Amino acid sequence: MNPIAIMETSVGRIEIELWPERAPKHVANFETLVEKKFYDNLVFHRVIPGFMIQTGCPNGNGMGGPGWKVDAEFNKTPFTRGVVGMARSAHPNSAGSQFFICVADASHLNGSYTAFGKVLSGLEACDSMAKLERDRRDRPLVDVKLVSITMPGAADNKKKVMAALEAAAALAAKAAATAALSAAAEASAAAASRSAAAAAASSAALASKVATPVKAAAITKPVVAVVQAKPVATRAKKAAPVKAVKVVKVEKSKPAAKPAKKAKKAKVAVKAVKSKSVTKPAKKAKVAVKAKPAAKKKAGKKAK
Repeated sequence: MNPIAIMETSVGRIEIELWPERAPKHVANFETLVEKKFYDNLVFHRVIPGFMIQTGCPNGNGMGGPGWKVDAEFNKTPFTRGVVGMARSAHPNSAGSQFFICVADASHLNGSYTAFGKVLSGLEACDSMAKLERDRRDRPLVDVKLVSITMPGAADNKKKVMAALEAAAALAAKAAATAALSAAAEASAAAASRSAAAAAASSAALASKVATPVKAAAITKPVVAVVQAKPVATRAKKAAPVKAVKVVKVEKSKPAAKPAKKAKKAKVAVKAVKSKSVTKPAKKAKVAVKAKPAAKKKAGKKAK
């Protein structure tokens, strides 16, 4: 059987069953505060109809605590009517001594606050508190006191709580060990993956070196195809200038007429030369003829 806490208030008794298996640290903390009579003569400093009532602040304004903090133990227990939860600030691990009792379902608290017990009897006293007039800070205009909290069979309860704490510690240690093994396995897998990637990169580099001529041939083929395609296009464009060749032939025919004229001049010149050469040698020939006989005569005289 779970531990029972009996709350005596100025509007009636409230009995709460605690759940050490769901929130062992919070239950142990609550029992410690009960043993120290920390809650005796405190007030319910915050009440909201349709939501919850809250107590456990030594200052009476929601700003106080025992002087230490309790780590969050969020669990799957839904915050329905009668569930007891630990109050905290914005930080998850800021619980201390303040706790609240839901007077209606509050699903928006699920998974964000630690549930550690439930009201077995006395919900009508909780409802009566929630209906009290209050100020803008939700504090009742008339104080409602938490006279005392007692826990029958405290020794047995403490054993149960300690057992729950040990079980929770064992689970935490097991979870830590599992996480460590998982991290080691992930690190090993990552190392193996990096090694495989390095080997693959090395193989790829080697394969690329071996396959370089093949790749070059594969690349040159498209290049040759492109280069061959361009001359076809350029030849098709140069086909038009072929017509200009006819113009070039016409230009060659003109110079052919000029040499003809020069030829005529050449013939005239030749005739002139011939005419001159005919007349001049004629005179020389006569002189040469006259000279030759003279030479013969002289020769004859010498012979005589």
